[in-house]
Amino acid sequence: MPAGRPLPDHRCQQILNCGACVIVVLLSAHRSFRHRDQEGLYALADSGQVAKFPSGSKPYEAPEKAQLVLPTHELSVTEAVDCIVALLDKRDTIS
Repeated sequence: MPAGRPLPDHRCQQILNCGACVIVVLLSAHRSFRHRDQEGLYALADSGQVAKFPSGSKPYEAPEKAQLVLPTHELSVTEAVDCIVALLDKRDTIS
């Protein structure tokens, strides 16, 4: 699987050994990635030293069938967790 490309649902189910998977996409503004990058990977991608870097030299490919998309640059950690818990509760995954 190329870097930055999400796993298909059936592959996720095989890896997790479960019948159902919930796909949650955490989106962030591009500037947030660069700001949080403590290892300098974005600078390396910009200079061409890291090829096919997702959201750097290669566009990010979001999953096609996400059940939940969370803009992490707009939500606190608590709000994001609350959204995930609400989705799992709605699907009767947790009680």
